[in-house]
Amino acid sequence: MKRFLLAGTVAVLAFGAVACGDDSAQPEAAALSVEQTTIARPVEPVQRPAPAAAAKTADPIADAPEFWLRMDRPGPPAYATVNVRTTLSATELDKIMQAVKKLHSSKGGGLFITIACGQSRQDNGGPIQARGKIALDNLGAAQTGLAVGKYEVEPSGLACS
Repeated sequence: MKRFLLAGTVAVLAFGAVACGDDSAQPEAAALSVEQTTIARPVEPVQRPAPAAAAKTADPIADAPEFWLRMDRPGPPAYATVNVRTTLSATELDKIMQAVKKLHSSKGGGLFITIACGQSRQDNGGPIQARGKIALDNLGAAQTGLAVGKYEVEPSGLACS
């Protein structure tokens, strides 16, 4: 037993002497490792999209033209009116539908939307530019006849005055 303890103590002391030894005994190895870590390599710049372009595609609400959303009847299915100041193109109508879909993505059911001309959220009676529907989940798909997560918008051809 004493031999085992003595051998273990000698091994620990020998390991400690090697691990905590003086580095001056191997100056070439230390210099070599320093030289390897200080070699500089040219770095090519990474091409990234401009922040404005990335933000434009990431947020459909910010991308949509100005509009006011009024919930006429909670659902499901829900009925809403979107009022806009000017006559919208098909692309702008599509952006509004994407924005409304994102605003209601946490809700369920179907959403039927009337896009009309108006100067505020409470305006009524303006020309109807389009009608649309959104299926937010399985119930919404059954209520609207669309696939889950899809939307549809049909322009009427009427213009805001």
